[in-house]
Amino acid sequence: MTEKEKKSTVHLIIETLMSGAPLRSKEITDIISDTSGKTVKVQDVASMLSRITDADKCELGYFIHKEREGNRFTYRVVDEFLNLSPKQAYGMTLKTGKERYPLDQALKDFPALGKYVDSRSGKKSVSRKTRRTRAGKTTRAAVREKKTVPQEAVSLPDFAGGIGAEEIRAIGELLEKVKEIALLKDFNVNVNVTFKIDGFWKK
Repeated sequence: MTEKEKKSTVHLIIETLMSGAPLRSKEITDIISDTSGKTVKVQDVASMLSRITDADKCELGYFIHKEREGNRFTYRVVDEFLNLSPKQAYGMTLKTGKERYPLDQALKDFPALGKYVDSRSGKKSVSRKTRRTRAGKTTRAAVREKKTVPQEAVSLPDFAGGIGAEEIRAIGELLEKVKEIALLKDFNVNVNVTFKIDGFWKK
């Protein structure tokens, strides 16, 4: 078994793209089959191309142009990226491991690549997670706004069945009497009266 036969399909796809020529998934499949003797399905190659050309999922995606031609796509590595070795290019598809070649390192080694990262970053669509987070914040803000919208509150008499200033004054006088009796009898009495009206609004 040759070294090429041991390589993964993704590795072989990247080596094929590093020719710099614009290629369709069917053409890439045919090249891999001819050069490696490895049987590969077009749909598998198309699926892998979809992943490695998506900068949200794979750092290599910044440097592969995907263009529609009719109902098909062609894939081409940008010229500046051809200065990397196929091994370095493959390393950008890895998340971990000693063969990983991170984007930050690639930009240090090849500064000319920076313009592709900047341009794609500015156009990148918002991720699903970000959309969910923003939607959640918007919903919570709307709920808070709804709760704090000024409305006509019911008056104390409306709420308490007609209690007004006279009734409240009478309650105060009653409490004073209670305190006086407590003092005469040498009692220690603490009286607290709280009116809590929460969440009652006129519709």
